[in-house]
Amino acid sequence: VREKASEAPPQKQRELLGLADELNAGAKKLIDDANALLRDPGNPNLQRNVANDLSDVKGTINRTVNALKDMGNEFDNADKDFENRSSAMKNSLRELGAAGQDSYDEDILLTAKKERQEMDNLLDDIDNGNPSAARDALDNAKILNEKLAELAGMESNLEKNPAKKNALQSAKHDLEDIFPLYDSAAKKAISNPNDGSAMDGLDDAHDQLDQTIQKLCDLITNPNAQIGASARKELEDLNNVRNAARAGDADGLGRAAKSLIKENKTLTGLCGGQADKTVDPLRKKQINDAVDELQRLLPHELLAAKGAIQNPSPATLKELGDKTETMQDQVRATALISKDYPELDLIDAAKREKNFLGKMQQAADAGNQRDVAGVAPQLMKNTKQIGDIARAIAAKKDRPTQVKILDSVNKLDRLAGPACNDAKALASNPNNAAAKQQLAKKADDMRNLVDKIVADTDAGLLRECLIQMGNLHNMKNSADENDVPGLADATTATADRHKRLVPVAKAAAQRAEDPARRKRLLEDVNELDSLLPKSVGQTNAFIKSPTDQNKGNLRDTVGIMEGIVQGMADPAKYDPTIPRNGGGGGGDLARMLKELVEVAEHSARNPNDQKARQRLLDILNNLPLDMLDTDGERLANLIREQSQALDRLCDNAEKGNKPGVEQAGRDMLGIQEKIKEQATKMANDLDDPAKREKVMNALGTLDKIVPATIQAARGVANNPRDQLAKKRMYDLADDVRDQLSILADNAISTNEQRLREAAKREKEALERLRKAVAAGDVPGANAALTDVKRYNNILAEEGRGCAANVRDPTLNKRILDAVNDLEKLMPVMDADCRRGAANPRDQRAQAAAMGDIKKCQDLIDSLLRDTKADPIALAQIEDGTLVEMEQHLKAGDPAAANDVRKLIETQKDLKEAALKAAQDLPNPRSKQNIQNALNELDQLLPAHVNNAKAVLQNLNDSGAKDKLGDSTTRMRAPLAQIIATLRPTPENIADANRKREAALLAQL
Repeated sequence: VREKASEAPPQKQRELLGLADELNAGAKKLIDDANALLRDPGNPNLQRNVANDLSDVKGTINRTVNALKDMGNEFDNADKDFENRSSAMKNSLRELGAAGQDSYDEDILLTAKKERQEMDNLLDDIDNGNPSAARDALDNAKILNEKLAELAGMESNLEKNPAKKNALQSAKHDLEDIFPLYDSAAKKAISNPNDGSAMDGLDDAHDQLDQTIQKLCDLITNPNAQIGASARKELEDLNNVRNAARAGDADGLGRAAKSLIKENKTLTGLCGGQADKTVDPLRKKQINDAVDELQRLLPHELLAAKGAIQNPSPATLKELGDKTETMQDQVRATALISKDYPELDLIDAAKREKNFLGKMQQAADAGNQRDVAGVAPQLMKNTKQIGDIARAIAAKKDRPTQVKILDSVNKLDRLAGPACNDAKALASNPNNAAAKQQLAKKADDMRNLVDKIVADTDAGLLRECLIQMGNLHNMKNSADENDVPGLADATTATADRHKRLVPVAKAAAQRAEDPARRKRLLEDVNELDSLLPKSVGQTNAFIKSPTDQNKGNLRDTVGIMEGIVQGMADPAKYDPTIPRNGGGGGGDLARMLKELVEVAEHSARNPNDQKARQRLLDILNNLPLDMLDTDGERLANLIREQSQALDRLCDNAEKGNKPGVEQAGRDMLGIQEKIKEQATKMANDLDDPAKREKVMNALGTLDKIVPATIQAARGVANNPRDQLAKKRMYDLADDVRDQLSILADNAISTNEQRLREAAKREKEALERLRKAVAAGDVPGANAALTDVKRYNNILAEEGRGCAANVRDPTLNKRILDAVNDLEKLMPVMDADCRRGAANPRDQRAQAAAMGDIKKCQDLIDSLLRDTKADPIALAQIEDGTLVEMEQHLKAGDPAAANDVRKLIETQKDLKEAALKAAQDLPNPRSKQNIQNALNELDQLLPAHVNNAKAVLQNLNDSGAKDKLGDSTTRMRAPLAQIIATLRPTPENIADANRKREAALLAQL
């Protein structure tokens, strides 16, 4: 084809080159899908893909043959050397049937759209005086009608409902009976376009056939099929627009554009309807945004096509190709996220189930028989719905997973009736403690079963994957459109969702019965961990320099990530051909760093090796470490570097290594400047003025003692045997570490402390909101809502941070569910509270607002309980107070008196919170560990306070200061033990062991 194109005039040349590209692309897709099918021959999706690929390639071959017919005698009979189109259609039907699909509804709707388009084309061709084109349209319509009738028959064979089966069979016969009448009328009209009677006959036959097609389409009510068919049709229309513009075919372009506009309106309408009925606010927004973007891209596609046909040049043709590719991506993404998914319906049903259970329990406890009688049928109906949805999902799972899901569903079904009966019994006698306990037990069992069903179906994983696929698509789309702010937002959203997706995927891997699925999930999580920083680096490179190469690099990486996430969402779509190990171009940070060192060394030895130099630059561009770090992480890294430099300083001083001391000293002074810059920036953003003051005081103290420590180390290096000099150096080093700890505690703090603080502030804002709504204070309500949403964002982020350190999958899920519920509640509460404040006498509006506020408070309490944020944060605060108190006492600072008071009060609060948290610990040994640590603190506190008084009485008594330091060290050990018991991460356990060893040494 390309050889013939070289001989053709410019317009024909563009058409042939476009067809050659299309043939190549189609053949490549067919080969890829066929190879995948060879590896997984029973996969119905792959079977269907191959069938569609064959049909597409054969269609392209036919169009190419027609384009070549006037290029020489050797093409006069070329159509006889290929399968005719009718045979291709029959082959694709046989392949569809062999695929064993559970429905052909999408194929029915798509074929109906195509037949109707050919029918419209026929009328246009007659009106335009083009009988040859009209006859081609009639031939095409006949082939499509035959396919549509066959598909209706195939669907009727799968249908179990007798009425619908008969309707499908009737539609099949009607299509077969009516088309000959249409064919006859069309031929008469084509032959006699000026005969009014013939044209009227065609109009009547057209309407009759169109109504028959519509009758069949009306039987397909599945929104996924409607969306899928519309998306496939729009993708074909986009190809037709591009091909017509490339070929300089103005008439073809007009026809394709008309069809594209019509289908774009259909698809956006269908997807918009899905958004309207979607409960999840995040998915609703994502679908609406995708629909808006699809509508926005349409005129740009048409303008690019117009530019290519009016001014054909490499630049205009490239722009058209880019616009078409961008819009096709948007079509696929919009359809994907807009479809119905039973797993998402299950999540919504699970939330309703818990809500009904809570209402029923509350009504029964209050002796409200009427409310119990009203809620019980709703609960029974919803339980049945959960069962129906879960069974449908289970049917597509492996056998062991099916068993787990069905077992839980059956148990839930068996509990629903007795739970309702228990609620009715309790409502009639609310003082019956045994009845109350019995109902609570059944309700808790039902909640746990609902959680288990949602987990075993991987519903949460699917939701996270769908949202992430939307984010990844937005990255590509923003790059295509050179939308820098949009790209930055999409990249941030991708990075944020990654933090949520990873723990959900790991939990799914732990539950997976299939070893291969478990292995793939864990490997793909690691792969995404590697690809994320690479994609962020490429985003950064594109923002700095939006070249085609940078855009291509970004699209390639994000495309790999999309494929991986799609396989995580649906095991049937796992693609082993996707390049992993960083996508073949780096990504794994550890491996990239290793390669960075190797390439740098090679480049140093071979300064003229331009390839090595370029690879070095590529690796550096793909290491966006600073961009990935938060402000807190940057400061934490600097504090860690300073501690390491301090260790080097002391070690070199002990060895008498003067150059080593000087180098470590220079390092410390340089790091101190960076710490000061970063911590000052963070201090300005702190809400708590007391914390801000502590940060600034710590920075001021470090400015003084870091140079003093370096000077003391120089003295030790000059005379390593001077014990007094050593003691002074190590005392100063301890002071540096203490000030760094104070800095970290107040500028960065911990997930638990930030969560606890945000929870406190959000509850205060909720109370202000409640009062403002009740009083009809609209400005007050708006101001309170702003604060609630602000602190809720912090709460959600810190809640996910805590969840990342929770190894118990059930507890991890509870925390993440609470966070997600809080986020989803915000837009609902915003609307309800604004409505309630504006209508203080509207009881329904007030009740809705108050209910939302109460639900928000309950979710915050749940989050605090499950994260154990209160006892952990209090233990961390107590530890920080010990360090601050020692520093204040050594300096003779009057603030030490406040430290003593805070120490005693915090220990009291800690005891209460830790004992309460210990009750929920399943391991008796863990409970005992908490009790032992609290007893130890009770024993140590009086002696520590006495040591503090001794230092205050004589600030020059070094022995008293040593005793204070020892008692501080001893008290920090049980605090670390409490933290490690409640949050047993490797880091916390190691910290507890270190502090216990230090306490034993201090005791000696």
